[in-house]
Amino acid sequence: EEADSVGRLTLGPRDAVLIQSTFSKALAESKHLNERAFHGKQMLLPVAAKEAATIAISVDDPGKARSPMLRVNFDREPGSDYHFSVMLNGTAIEAPLEDAAERYDEKLGGYSTTKMIPVPDGLLKEENTLSLSFPDGKPAVIGSATIRARYEVPPGD
Repeated sequence: EEADSVGRLTLGPRDAVLIQSTFSKALAESKHLNERAFHGKQMLLPVAAKEAATIAISVDDPGKARSPMLRVNFDREPGSDYHFSVMLNGTAIEAPLEDAAERYDEKLGGYSTTKMIPVPDGLLKEENTLSLSFPDGKPAVIGSATIRARYEVPPGD
């Protein structure tokens, strides 16, 4: 189906849309962003009951990092609380809770997830300290922690 306006399309369940735009002239590139990953120095880190895990993450040129995102994956025993506390360089960061948390727990026999947490501007340092804890006091295993950030590079590089 073709339409001259997106507002004229009707979608049903499981339908998909491909939008193709045609411009009168080629679009000029103004910048490129190169995404880089900075991995925590500790992996497969057990977190004992009522303890916190601390992970060091080095980041190159943090002042030039754009849209940094913290990715943390962890596993918890069945029936554990889905919430956890995140501190980056002594500042609390809110971690989102996915709507599917209960389904993960039921199907996997425990709660395993990767959280993607936006890092507030100005919080990154060259040497970062990440602290993770679980308010219910039950144990966990942190698989890994990574900070991904975009860096502007000249077009053509």
